[in-house]
Amino acid sequence: MRYSWGSMLRTIRAAPAVLLLGGIGLTVPPQTRDMLAFLEDGRIWPAISFAIALVMLAGSAWFWSRAALAARFGIGDRERYRAGTSKFDWAAFTWLPRLMLLTGFVIGTVIAAVNKSIGMIMSAVVLGIIGVVLAVFRSRNINPASSPALRYSLFAWIIGGMRSRLRALLQAAPFGAGLATVMLAMGLVPLALGVIESFGSSLHVPNHIAAAFPGPGIAVLLLGLMIGPLVTSTFLLDGLTFEFQLGRLHLSLSRPPVLSFIVLYVFVAIPALFHVHTIRLLPDAAVDRQPLDRIFRQWIEVCAPGAGTLRPIIVAVSGGGTRAGLWGAAVMDQVLQAQQPDGPALFAVSSVSGGSLGVAGAMSLLSAENVPCHANGLPLLRPTTDGVIPLAGDALGPLLGGWLLGDIPRSAFDPFAAVIRWAMGLRPNGGDSAEAMEHGFEDLWNKVRETTPRTLKGWDKPFLSLFYTDPPGTYRRGMPLWFANGTDATTGNRVITAPIAAPDQRGSEIAWPFRGARDFHTLMRSDVSISTAINNTARFAYLEPFGEMMPLQETAQVGSLIDGGYFENEGLQTTLELAEWLERQSPGGRSVQPIIVQATGDGEANVTAADVMTCDIASDQPFLPSDHSAWQILAPLLGFYHVRGGHSVVLLRQARDQFCSEPPRFVHFYLPGDDNGRAIPLNWVLSDAIGQFIWTAFVSKRVSNATELDRLRAALTAKRD
Repeated sequence: MRYSWGSMLRTIRAAPAVLLLGGIGLTVPPQTRDMLAFLEDGRIWPAISFAIALVMLAGSAWFWSRAALAARFGIGDRERYRAGTSKFDWAAFTWLPRLMLLTGFVIGTVIAAVNKSIGMIMSAVVLGIIGVVLAVFRSRNINPASSPALRYSLFAWIIGGMRSRLRALLQAAPFGAGLATVMLAMGLVPLALGVIESFGSSLHVPNHIAAAFPGPGIAVLLLGLMIGPLVTSTFLLDGLTFEFQLGRLHLSLSRPPVLSFIVLYVFVAIPALFHVHTIRLLPDAAVDRQPLDRIFRQWIEVCAPGAGTLRPIIVAVSGGGTRAGLWGAAVMDQVLQAQQPDGPALFAVSSVSGGSLGVAGAMSLLSAENVPCHANGLPLLRPTTDGVIPLAGDALGPLLGGWLLGDIPRSAFDPFAAVIRWAMGLRPNGGDSAEAMEHGFEDLWNKVRETTPRTLKGWDKPFLSLFYTDPPGTYRRGMPLWFANGTDATTGNRVITAPIAAPDQRGSEIAWPFRGARDFHTLMRSDVSISTAINNTARFAYLEPFGEMMPLQETAQVGSLIDGGYFENEGLQTTLELAEWLERQSPGGRSVQPIIVQATGDGEANVTAADVMTCDIASDQPFLPSDHSAWQILAPLLGFYHVRGGHSVVLLRQARDQFCSEPPRFVHFYLPGDDNGRAIPLNWVLSDAIGQFIWTAFVSKRVSNATELDRLRAALTAKRD
C-alpha cells in the first residue's frame, strides 16, 4: 500500500468536507451574497468577530488534520522519515494540514471579495499568510512520536479499541492532549446546546451567538468547531473493521462511510420519517375572527363615512428579502402621507416573502394608532438621523446558526424525542432554523421599539392581537387587513395567514374571495406569533426548511408551507381577488372602486421605465422575451423557475387593464438597482447605504416612480362622486 495524498486525504476527509460544503454554501448561492456589506457602515466588532471565526475555521482544519495523520502513523514532529517506509509520501503528510489551513483562509477571502468588503479581504489575506508561516516554521517539536493507531474487530473496538484510538488522536494533536481535549469539548458544546434548544428551551442560542458573530461569521465559527467532533468520529470508526464469511466468499469493510451516513440520516431519513420542522403555534391564543363583510362595514364607518363612491386602498408588496420589506414599508409610508382626511383610505395589504417583514412593521405601528387607516405615515421605519435603517439589520446570522445549532441536533435526536412526545401526547413545535430566524425578526423589531416611548407589541405576540382588542373578537376600529401569502407545497395553492374568518372544512357561507386558497388559522386551529406570520410567507428555497403544518392537538400533517413567491411573487393575485369582491359590494347604495398600489422590490439593474407595467404602458411589448436560448437539459428547470415571473406579468397586465380607466386606480412602484447600476442584494441583511437608497428610490430617473408618485397623489385627492 502506498501512503500517498489520496490515502491521507481519506484519513482527514471530514476537514476538507466541511471546508468544501461550507465554502460552497457561503460563497456560491446569490442569496447569501453581500451579507457582509453592513460591515462597511463603521461597525468594528463584526469585522473582528469574523476574523476570529475565520481563525477558528482554518486553525481547526489544520489542527485536527495534523492530529489525525500523526496518530494514524505514529509520527512525531522530530521525524522527517520512517525507516522501511519508502512508499510513504512525506510531502502529503506535511502539506495536507497546511493546505487545510490555507483553504480556510481562502474561503474567508472569497466571502469578503463576494461581499466587496476590502477590510475583510485584507484581514483574511494577512491571517492566511501568518497562519501558513507559523504552520511551516513553527510546527516542529509540538507532539512526540507514538505507536501507529491500530484497527480492531467490532468486539475489540467496543471494549477497548475505540478508547485506544481516541487517546492516540488526542496525544498526537499539536501541543498535546490537553489542548486537543479542550478543542474537542468546545466542538461538542454547540451540539449539546443545540439539543437543548431544539427540544423545548427558550435559550435562543443561535440568536445570541449571531449577535456576537453576525452574518456569515456564526456559520464560519460553528463550522470550525464542528471539524473536531467530525474528524474524531471518522478517525475512531476508521479503526473498526467488519469481516463477514459467506460460504467461500470473504467480505471485509474498513473505513465505514461515516460522513455519508450522517448526511443521509440527518438530512434525508429523519426528516422523511419524523416531524422535524413543524410550524410554531401559540396554543393559548384566541382564534375567533370576524368575517370580511362585517369588517368592511366597520371600516366604512370609521374610515369613509358619509356618501359618495368608496375608494379603499389595497397595497400589494412583493417578495425579495429585506430589500422588499424596506421597499414595501417605504411605499406604505408614501401612501399614508398622501391620504387626505376625506379621501381614500388604506383598507388592506397583501404581502409575499420578504415583503412581509416591512408590512409587519407597518401593521405593528398602525395597531397603536387611534384611527389606523388615517395614520400620517410610518416615521419609525424611516432612516434615522444618524443613517441607521430600521429592520435592515442581520436576520441571516440567526438562520445560519439555526442550521448548525438547530436543524442538525434536532434531526439527530428526534427519534428519541418522538418517543417522549408520543408518550406525553405532545406536539413538536419549532426548535429549528425557522424558529431561529423568527427570533431574529423579533430582535430587529425590538430595536425599533427601543426608539419610541409608545407601547408597541413585540413580534413574539399573537398575529391576531394586531387586529383584535380585548375582549376577543373586537376588531380594532379602522385597522387595515393584512393577507400574508405562503404556498402549500402539497397542493401548489396559497396558504393565507389573515385576520378574517374563513369557511371551515364543510364550506360555510363566509366571504372568502380567494380562489383555491387555504386559510392558515382554519387549518391549524391556532394562532401564531407575528414573527411566524412573516415566516409563513418567507421560507425561501434551501435557505429555510419547509414548514410542516401540523394542527394543534393533532399528529397528522395537513400541508407543507413554503415561500409565497412559488405561487406568485407580487402579492397581486390576492389583491385583485379582494378588489373584485369589493367591487361587487354596494353598502348603503355606495359604489366601490378600489385603488391598487403595487410595490415591486425586485431591485434589478438595467431596468427602465419601459420595463415596468404602469398605466402609461400601451402594450405587452416590454414583456416579450428576448432572443435567448437555454441548454436542452436545463430548459425544464429554467422554465419552471421563470413561470413565476410569467404569472406576475399576467397579473400586472390584468391590474392595468382593470384599473387604468379615468381616473387611474393602479399605481406601480418599482425598486430599481442602485445609482451605480448594481442590483440590490437579495438577502436578509443590508448595508445602511443600500437602505438609504431604497427609501429614496421614488426620485429615481431610470424608472417611473416619480410619475407614479404623482399618480398616487392624484388618485388620493380625487373628489368622491
